Amino acid sequence: MTTDRPNSRLSADVELALTLAKKTGVRAAARFLEKRGAGFALICRVLANPERRRVPAK
Repeated sequence: MTTDRPNSRLSADVELALTLAKKTGVRAAARFLEKRGAGFALICRVLANPERRRVPAK
């Protein structure tokens, strides 16, 4: 699935948060995303279902 991704900075932050979640836990990843302006729904969605994450833009 190819999609346009206008907010590539947030996309990169989500990728970092998923790595952070594996290393230090979901709470730390949620705080990381919150500090970067991610909304509550987005944070819940990507951390609860990381396998549903879109392929990162190239």
